[in-house]
Amino acid sequence: MRSFMMPSTTSSVLIGLHIAIPYALIGDVMAELIDSNSGIGYLINTSATQFDSAGVLAALLVLTAIADVLNVVVSFLDRMTSRWKSEVNLSRKTLP
Repeated sequence: MRSFMMPSTTSSVLIGLHIAIPYALIGDVMAELIDSNSGIGYLINTSATQFDSAGVLAALLVLTAIADVLNVVVSFLDRMTSRWKSEVNLSRKTLP
């Protein structure tokens, strides 16, 4: 089995991905809202113009699921490449 050292910038790149994912999805949906004939933004736009609230909600739920999956993948990569970091657990503990 071969081993190799990950560059020290891996953590910064993954933090950048965490920040960029929502902006990329927002940009994609806005571009599809403005001028497109397919995609989630188009589905939201056509459903909204037809007063189909179930269609809008379904498209937003799919968009949320896509964002969650992408964030889980980036978090998994962060855990695998940064095992040396201490685990920070933000549990629901009450403060005194």
